[in-house]
Amino acid sequence: MSHYLQVKCLVSRFWDPSIKDWDGTLANGTLIEIATQSEDDYPERTIPIGIVVLEDGNFEAVPMKFISIADTTP
Repeated sequence: MSHYLQVKCLVSRFWDPSIKDWDGTLANGTLIEIATQSEDDYPERTIPIGIVVLEDGNFEAVPMKFISIADTTP
C-alpha cells in the first residue's frame, strides 16, 4: 500500500538577484515518487527529486529542496 503526501512545490522557478533567493510559482500537488537526476549545472552530480502530480493533473519533476509538506489541517 502506498501513501502519498500532499505537498507545495516551487515550479517555474528562477534565481532572483534582488532578494538573493529562488522565486517562482507555488503549486499544490501530491508527491508520488522520489528519484534522482543529474544536476543541471554539474551533470556528474545527482540530486534527489520528487515526482509530483500537480492539482491541474500535470506531472512535474521537482528538486526536493523546492518541496515542502502542505498543511492539511482543517
